Formats: sequence, structure tokens, C-alpha cells
Amino acid sequence: ISLLSHSLLPTLALPWSNLTSITADSHGGIFAAGLLECINLQSLIIRVQKDSRMSWETIPESMPTIKLPKLTKLDFINLDTNYFTETQLMEKLDLPTLRSLSWVTSNEPSWPPLTTLWGMINRSGCSESLESFTFGVVQGDELEAEFMRALFPLMPNLVKLSFQRIDSVGKFVEYLPAALQELNLEYWELSEDHWPEDLERMDALRVLDHLCAERRKFNVNLVFGDRYTTEQRVQERAEKCRALAMKGGFNLEIKNQHVDEHVSYIIPESE
Repeated sequence: ISLLSHSLLPTLALPWSNLTSITADSHGGIFAAGLLECINLQSLIIRVQKDSRMSWETIPESMPTIKLPKLTKLDFINLDTNYFTETQLMEKLDLPTLRSLSWVTSNEPSWPPLTTLWGMINRSGCSESLESFTFGVVQGDELEAEFMRALFPLMPNLVKLSFQRIDSVGKFVEYLPAALQELNLEYWELSEDHWPEDLERMDALRVLDHLCAERRKFNVNLVFGDRYTTEQRVQERAEKCRALAMKGGFNLEIKNQHVDEHVSYIIPESE
């Protein structure tokens, strides 16, 4: 079922316990209360709209843990610039069979949301089942290497890893899980001086250089969202990336796309 922003989960007379998939614009406390009935839910996609902070702060501390025993996929896209819209729900979730987790935030990837994410995985006991993890930041930012070093051991069976607009993957690429088979990296040029003049200093090149040196053989997919880069620079970047892939012996796919200045985030189609 797909719920628009005006739909209030608990007030709709539907057999919630029969639902296996929900895509929804969220309503904070009201939405969270409705999830308590969705015991057979397998897929949950939540899109938090801007200025939703007040509704999310209505989640009472006394609300019981929301255990979704059959949920295998959680996609959370937060377009609101307050971390309460993330931590308030995450602190209530118990997802013991989760296989795919996607988390995209409009906030800085700081400790409150990230430690809460770590706590949810630890509390749910889904470390062994997690196979796919996506983390992204709407406005682009860096992740602390030490946090990722602590997070990856909770995902020993991870085979697919994706980062969206994270410009510091090269700082923690050495900690990638051993079982990894696919790495997806998306970079956006958010200003005229976003890409370094020296292409060798680009995060994507640093990541590929490390994979080449360590002979890590898995599939790598790069997406570059360009706004100001010339075609010549795009071609030069692609040649350097492919040279490293050939030298390291791993598969590489590159996609270049132009992103208009007024576009802040493109919500991907659900798999």
C-alpha cells in the first residue's frame, strides 16, 4: 500500500496485520503507532518531508518497541533538517530479519543519528542477515572513518554497499567488509569548486587506487552528478578511473549525468 502525507496510519480501517509492503510519507508519532500492528510487513519505505520535526517529537518515550519480525527491507529518506526525525523512530525499531537497509539524511552525518543507527542494528540482532547497506547525505558531506570502522563489523555478511554524496569514502575504504561483492559510489558536484583541481585527489580516485593496491576484486559502480565540469574533464576523469580498474582487475561501470542547479535530491526508484 502507498500512503500520501494526509493518510493517518492508525485511523484507516484496513487489515494492517495482512500488509507486506508500505510506502509512506510519515506522520511521526501517529505513523509509528500504526506500525505496531504491521506484524507481517516485509518492506517499508518512509519519506519524511520537510518541516516534520514537530510531529516526530510526538512519539512518546513510553511507546513500546516496534518489532517487525518479517521486515527484510527498510528505506528511510529524511528531507527534514532535524535529526529528531531520524532518531525518534530508529530508537523504537526492532528488525531481526532485516536484509536491506537504506538511510538518506538531510542532516550532517553526525553522532546522534549514526549512533542510533548502530544501536538499532545491535538491538535487532540483524547483523548476520544484513546484506545491503546504503547511506547518503542530501547536501553532501563527509563521514568519520572511526565510526565506519565501528559499524562495518556489525555487517559481516554485507555483499552490497552504497554511499551517496559522501566525499570521504577513501578515508575508510580499508575497513570494507571482506564479503563485499558490489560497491556503489555517487558523487555530486555541489559548487564550482567542489571537485579538486588535481583529479588524483578526488575521493573516487582514492578509493579505486586503494582497491587496485589491495587487489580487491568486486564490482564498482560510479555515478558522477556534474554541474560545472567540462566534457574534457569528464573524459579525463573516466580514463583515470578505467586505468585503475584495469590495473586492479576489478569490474567498473561509470555513469555521468548533468544535474541542474535547482535539483537538491533525486529520489531513486525502489528496487
